[in-house]
Amino acid sequence: MRLIFLVLFVFVYFTVPAMAEETAINVPDTDVSVQSDDKASEPKSKSSPWLAVPMVSSDPKVGTSAGGMVGYLFKLDPDSTSSMLGVGGTYSTTDSLLGGVFLRTYWDQDSKRFIFFGGGGKIENDYEDFLGSGLPAQTTDNMKVLQARYLQKVKGKWFAGVKGTYTNYLISSEDGNVNNALDSLGLTGFDSVALGLIAMYDSRNNQNSPSEGIRLNLENFAYREALGGEENFDVYTMKYRHYLPHGNGHVLGLQG
Repeated sequence: MRLIFLVLFVFVYFTVPAMAEETAINVPDTDVSVQSDDKASEPKSKSSPWLAVPMVSSDPKVGTSAGGMVGYLFKLDPDSTSSMLGVGGTYSTTDSLLGGVFLRTYWDQDSKRFIFFGGGGKIENDYEDFLGSGLPAQTTDNMKVLQARYLQKVKGKWFAGVKGTYTNYLISSEDGNVNNALDSLGLTGFDSVALGLIAMYDSRNNQNSPSEGIRLNLENFAYREALGGEENFDVYTMKYRHYLPHGNGHVLGLQG
């Protein structure tokens, strides 16, 4: 459950910015004529580069959480997708606190892309049946996460890139007996550091709200003790998304 919550936390801060350009406040130009005093009002145009998103969730172990994210939209060049810098956090009814900062940038006509996330927090867990013992227990999880990736267009719709991740996860309790049980089971936490390679095919017509196109990701992570982690292992992933337009403005999305 702890790892699932960690993954969801990172997922929120990486996917919410993808909706930013569509969610940003934009008021179209207006032209209003006032006939009574024979004066025409000047055209008005208002837009905001700021984005605010509330976040609410509920989890049996963490309780009900509430918080939000604030982001700032900007462009590094006129022909690239909007970039975004943001910060956010959540606080739960169990006194659990999570926070993070992220950066998503696109430049050189979207041929270069960089994403960064840094976050951490404290999760308070209250177990009624700790590890099947039938006894209640309270534990505290402290975590720190850093992730970054860079992509460069190499030919046509193909991109190549590198990525890195660092995770520090510590589990403890104020109860000595619980700590002894965690130690005996090897559940005191972990440090993991990895570097990896990315190959991506991206034919989507829009980065933030695609209505057609394909994105295929082939990635690997090499976790190594030599980088500062505790284990040596490799992770390989393949992700596929296909957007198919149909009807009047509707999009059918397939993923695997």
